[in-house]
Amino acid sequence: MVSLYEASYYRFEWESIMEEARKFTTENLKNLESHDLESKLAMEVKHALELPLHWRTPRLEARWFIDVYERRQDVNHILIEFAKLAFNIVQEFYQQKRKQVSRWWKKYDLGEKLHFARDMQAGSSIPVDSGDRFRASVRILEDTKYKD
Repeated sequence: MVSLYEASYYRFEWESIMEEARKFTTENLKNLESHDLESKLAMEVKHALELPLHWRTPRLEARWFIDVYERRQDVNHILIEFAKLAFNIVQEFYQQKRKQVSRWWKKYDLGEKLHFARDMQAGSSIPVDSGDRFRASVRILEDTKYKD
């Protein structure tokens, strides 16, 4: 039912059947949420109802799903290790690219040369940590001259 709920967000305006599917699944998932569901299933239903999957940030959603899958009874430990490894490899790649962009920005003094641009790199701060082998973060680099 969660899959149908998620799929209903991909509808076109003229697809009334998908709008009906969204209303039906939303109502039934909210009813399920109020019942005493298995905690992991209830957590997934609540998560789906908060915000549709395709509106979420894929990297953070992947991280959330790794945590949820890891708590399941039928977890495949090899798959979890590969998922964590893949997540960390991609995270390291992003961090290296961010360092390169930062060096390039400073080398060419683009903060001063591009008067229409702010001299900062935006991001978000989301620590993600699940034990010693799985650490990652997305960081903010703020320009202090714009702080209160």
